[in-house]
Amino acid sequence: MRRLWVAFGRLAESEDDELAFAYHCGAGATRPYDRKRSIRAYQRRALPLDRFRHVERGIIMLLKAAGLEPRGPLGRWLTRAAWRLLRFRVRRLAAA
Repeated sequence: MRRLWVAFGRLAESEDDELAFAYHCGAGATRPYDRKRSIRAYQRRALPLDRFRHVERGIIMLLKAAGLEPRGPLGRWLTRAAWRLLRFRVRRLAAA
């Protein structure tokens, strides 16, 4: 269970300062760095590019790292749930 928790923690790293700051610098920012604004801007451009297969492969890697069967019922359920969450976030970011 601990390995699964660590694996899910790695997913949360997509919202850390490293990606947000890199996007801020690379996008030719003229304003001072704002973490929340930069994360939203980065995700607004990057998340729509993800496809179902990308999510599926990510979940497979996550479950393998946790020592679980990646292609079983848990893997299929997590893949569908992650895909729905990603699509929800893309729609929410596009509306903002």
